[in-house]
Amino acid sequence: MHSALTLSEKGNFPSWTLKIQVMTQTEADSAPFNYLDTTKSWPEDKYPMIEVGRIILNENPANHFAEVEQIAFSPANLVPGIQTSPDKILQARVFSYMDTQRYRIGNNFQQLPVNRPINPVHNNQRDGHMAFENQGGAPNYYPNSFGGPGSSCRAKNLSAPYYASGYVREYLSDTDYFSQPRDFYENKLDDEGRKFLISSIVKSLSQAFEFIQIRAIIMFANVNQGFARGITEELLAIKGQPEALAFCGIDVCSP
Repeated sequence: MHSALTLSEKGNFPSWTLKIQVMTQTEADSAPFNYLDTTKSWPEDKYPMIEVGRIILNENPANHFAEVEQIAFSPANLVPGIQTSPDKILQARVFSYMDTQRYRIGNNFQQLPVNRPINPVHNNQRDGHMAFENQGGAPNYYPNSFGGPGSSCRAKNLSAPYYASGYVREYLSDTDYFSQPRDFYENKLDDEGRKFLISSIVKSLSQAFEFIQIRAIIMFANVNQGFARGITEELLAIKGQPEALAFCGIDVCSP
């Protein structure tokens, strides 16, 4: 008997469609929420998903350590013309990720085959721990008279300027904590998704003190009463009190 061909042998590799959302600066200025708040979602009806390509898993690593353990991702790795947004979390990771990789892998982690660019790079980085791409005898200072790398205005011309005005002060995110979770629970999830979400929350919440459970249920009731009721019912079932629907003093019996 011949064994059935796997999906990869048939050429049916797993794939994911890559999409992005785009917002102009004018739209960002008039958005009803902080567009850089990582807890907020951009409504797809106003900022539709734009397909930019597909990610296809068509090959497994031949050596896990060389191709997975030593790989070094960083949001600081940008091509000319792409700039970071003023997102606070991203700004912090732009430098912290590079420091992390230097500590984790070594100073010259970018010279490893899994991390180095396809095209040759000319820069002033030389020597250091486990360096093997020192660009021959090219000098490591600028300017020089021996054909070393020089400055280029190409990246500068591709960079878009930021417009800034007004006072600089600490900015606190908006206090609308529930409208987006409510839309997600009521309109994005189906019945099966809601049940799975409730069970996932209860799995962790059941280990907490009761006063913490009460606080959590009150918070979830601000999202949706049915959501809070589902969590309450599952918690009470675990407690062996399925009839005590008045748990935490909120109306979890209403729709």
